[in-house]
Amino acid sequence: MSADLAYQVLRYAQERLQRGDMNALRDLGFSPSEIREIEQMSFREVRHLAEMSVHFLDVQIDRQLFHRALGRAREEAETEDVQDELLRLGAPNDMIEELFGLSPSDVAERRRVLDIAARPGRPRTVPTETERAIWDAWRASGSGMASEAERYLRVARETGQSAQAVWSVVQDCQRAGMEDRLTPEVRDRVVGRVTHAPALASINVGGRS
Repeated sequence: MSADLAYQVLRYAQERLQRGDMNALRDLGFSPSEIREIEQMSFREVRHLAEMSVHFLDVQIDRQLFHRALGRAREEAETEDVQDELLRLGAPNDMIEELFGLSPSDVAERRRVLDIAARPGRPRTVPTETERAIWDAWRASGSGMASEAERYLRVARETGQSAQAVWSVVQDCQRAGMEDRLTPEVRDRVVGRVTHAPALASINVGGRS
């Protein structure tokens, strides 16, 4: 082990000692008597000891656990990529909270980091034909191994609609219990939008009238 790495290990041990974290030192393999020795060491002694670390300190990697952790790290990074892209496409707070478990403050902070400005005013309504296109794309996206968040992202990209529009349409259709066999006319009756009521002819994205 290099002297620089050994020095960092020893300094880490001292810092954990100062915080009373004895378990961290036991995990490193130090005995109680060795822990007491480390606690009393000066900065200069730590530096000289690190230079002799090749005689007593070694680092080993559990390859099986490493590859498992590496796979998990990649999954987490991919999830964050999907989350960020949905936010860029206008995903509302309730969507991000449902899909990723983030609080409104977490979402606000993530938007700040991504430099995403808040969208003023009420969200625009979605025409009936666009609703149908979104719902058809959503059903088609369920045939693979994609996560729910990935499906929302795919549908938003395919239809050219905002993540907020896709979220609202899919949530409304799922609550209405729509099936493949329903025609647009029957669907409109199921979700309560009748042809003689123009104000109800489309979904109000992000809100309910």
